[in-house]
Amino acid sequence: PQEEVFEKDLNGETADLL
Repeated sequence: PQEEVFEKDLNGETADLL
């Protein structure tokens, strides 16, 4: 897991790939 979480996906997963 990354230290900074950007935005969460609708499922609740981190959507930092976008």
